[in-house]
Amino acid sequence: MEGGRDPLTRALNRRFLPAILGREVTFAKENGTALSVMLVDIDHFKAINDRHGHQVGDEVLRQVAQVIVGNVRATDFVFRYGGEEFLIVLVETGIEAAANIPAWFFRDWVGHMRESVDSELFVVAEYWHPDMAALGQYLEQVDRQLMLFDVALHHRFHEASRADGDFDLRTLFDNTLVAAMPDHAVTIVGNHDTQPLQALEAPVEDWFKLHAYALILMREQGTPCLFHPDLYGARYSDTGGDGEVHDIMIAPVDYLPRLVQARQRFAHGAQTDIFDDPHCLMVVRHGTHEQPGAILILTNRDSMEKTVELGSDHADAAFVDYLGHCDEERVADGEGRLTVRVAPGSVSLWVRSDVLA
Repeated sequence: MEGGRDPLTRALNRRFLPAILGREVTFAKENGTALSVMLVDIDHFKAINDRHGHQVGDEVLRQVAQVIVGNVRATDFVFRYGGEEFLIVLVETGIEAAANIPAWFFRDWVGHMRESVDSELFVVAEYWHPDMAALGQYLEQVDRQLMLFDVALHHRFHEASRADGDFDLRTLFDNTLVAAMPDHAVTIVGNHDTQPLQALEAPVEDWFKLHAYALILMREQGTPCLFHPDLYGARYSDTGGDGEVHDIMIAPVDYLPRLVQARQRFAHGAQTDIFDDPHCLMVVRHGTHEQPGAILILTNRDSMEKTVELGSDHADAAFVDYLGHCDEERVADGEGRLTVRVAPGSVSLWVRSDVLA
């Protein structure tokens, strides 16, 4: 069998797959034993090659193969199935055991990859659990070597959007990963599983998506992740619980590209959260000497006004709503005290007029 190995990864060559898999399927059927097949794909492998070169890409393939081979039994089979794909035949193994990858494996694998390839490697795991205790326990098991999607925050966004104006926005970040462990939280508004008719269906209603994105993009806590259809839209058909096929359209979120620009331009400096009203939140990014800040204000009910102390550096400065939902100009007083407004059920982002000139 040695001559049938891939020269780069030392995994078995896929030309042996039909014979070996056919033999094991026959054995499993005749003896009533379980058999599982696992396909492992390296996400964004092209980006690794483009950014670091093909030598690094080859090393990633070798290291991944080494980790896989080192963590299966001698009776199992590991094939290089494609350019960055590996297929594993797990004999006498049921689906529950095959799907249960222990936390220590990810802990050791991430540590190994950071030592061997890139010490700044960004790793996020889709450990889909809304309970903060479970998320915290998992992070401890992997020695906090990776990021997790903040499922709890996504569920809060979903609940807030379904409750219309009856949700207490002051509680939006309660029992969320970004509140407890912000350095390990990837904040999301939706993904392919939470969209309508999918396995973990819990979509954020359209009217609240901009609210949610504004909070994850303008606050310093967490690493925000955008859902592609929220930027560009999507259309698909799938079968619902009623057995009927439904056409689903996800519309692009208005002003989301503008918010992405705002994060780059204005999400700087110290942050002050003003969460003192059940239906209106304010986040102040104070900026730095070199980079401007902004004042985010949003509401899930009526139009609101709030006053914030910005300091003497902003005395008599004029501010406008970068999102354009409020068309007037607001001017701070001689002590840098500014009153800003938000329209009913809307989001505004107030920035100094002179930085837009």
